[in-house]
Amino acid sequence: MESSCLDSMYIIGEFMHEQIYEGGFSGLTYIPNTEYEFFTVTDRGPNTSLKKLLGKDGIMLFPFPDYTQKIIRLRYAENTIQLVSVHPILGSDGDPISGFPANRTFDTNIEIPSIDLAGTKPADKRWKFDLEGISVDTNGDLWLVDEYLPSLLHIDGKTFKIKKRFSAEADTDSFMLPEYFAMRQPNRGFEGVSITPSGKIVAILQSPLNTPELLDSIPNRLVRILHLDPVSGATKTFGYELSADIVDPKIGGMAAINEHEFLIIEHGKNSSGKVANIFKIDLEYATNIDEIYFNASTSFEGLKNNAKAQYYGIILAQKSHFFDLIQAGFNSDFGKPEGIAVIDSSTFSVVNDNDFGIDKVDKKGKLIMNSQPSCIYIFKFNQPVFNVVK
Repeated sequence: MESSCLDSMYIIGEFMHEQIYEGGFSGLTYIPNTEYEFFTVTDRGPNTSLKKLLGKDGIMLFPFPDYTQKIIRLRYAENTIQLVSVHPILGSDGDPISGFPANRTFDTNIEIPSIDLAGTKPADKRWKFDLEGISVDTNGDLWLVDEYLPSLLHIDGKTFKIKKRFSAEADTDSFMLPEYFAMRQPNRGFEGVSITPSGKIVAILQSPLNTPELLDSIPNRLVRILHLDPVSGATKTFGYELSADIVDPKIGGMAAINEHEFLIIEHGKNSSGKVANIFKIDLEYATNIDEIYFNASTSFEGLKNNAKAQYYGIILAQKSHFFDLIQAGFNSDFGKPEGIAVIDSSTFSVVNDNDFGIDKVDKKGKLIMNSQPSCIYIFKFNQPVFNVVK
């Protein structure tokens, strides 16, 4: 394993006498035919909860209300990370996008943005996304996923404008995804995205959909994977089971190996502490569950786990443990693993999300920093371990 970290990139601004640097890397994709060059994407921007200070749930401090998420090109060379280019992401009308919360009417835990410690609301923005994954296609365009609505964005690789937006919420700018994706748990929409050799877009949710069955006492471990033909708009949906030994497991990212095999990051905590594992999955024989209900009364999520799904004849993604990131040297103190890229048949890479170095605002109104850098990890095997098809 090799790794290198950025102690700082460039300053976004200063807030409460603290300098806030660019970071929050929440996706990773290898740029083909380069020597360890990658695209990453920043998430919704510097933010933290004001609950300890104001005593209310849901009020989120956004100290830089004009912050725009960015696509950043990085080069990993000789144990250093070099900044190649930075590109602010623009809406289809050319306006910069924002990371302000995009709530839905049925959300139970609404987030309210504030620009200061007093809870002052900012002016609203049109384009609101929390970007969590990135992949590059053969034309050089980029595909991102958003966990707010959720959405899938097709970005022009030269102008960095949104060319298309695929969403479960109908509006004049969206191409429709199945409506049930709108039932995501708040801020747990799409977390990873990858592109197959034939150009199909595959995205995975961070957590199970928020169906009524989540309210009972049986843990729901079934997550949906979207398979999209970007030309025709045709979709399929497959199921994936989260690990039973992790408390509230979350998906951290995904990367295509070939047309039907992928790497998936899962992270969370168990009785021993932090967990960050990579699983290899295969969708070749998985059942298309492209509807909310598998019968008239129960949603797919209501089945809860693989055993119950199999009982009803539903085949989930075949899943096998591939790699323990923490055991291999990933520093979980530096934040969550939130991006993975397959480089070749024996090499893959992971990036961490450092939350822009911000930890929290305490009861006294002091901004507490976590001092976590953004890091890229390169894992290389002595022999091929992936059947990579490009």
